[in-house]
Amino acid sequence: MVKTNPVLSIDMVVVMPASIFQEKDYLNYRYFYKRAFYLACITAGIKEAMDGECSLFFEYLNGNSLHPILIAEPKPSE
Repeated sequence: MVKTNPVLSIDMVVVMPASIFQEKDYLNYRYFYKRAFYLACITAGIKEAMDGECSLFFEYLNGNSLHPILIAEPKPSE
């Protein structure tokens, strides 16, 4: 968590299992597609588990379209 940021922020790293990758995944952006799909699967699981308690959306890390990240924001309580 960064103390200078007034909003609570937590960075989390997820390691993809080696069994997902194949020898030639460096060709034709396959590595990046697999990483984006893995993130989408994680997002679907979080969405199901949170049952609408937070908003989930994607952004690009530093504007790079090859590095999508998941942003989860809690919904305001009523």
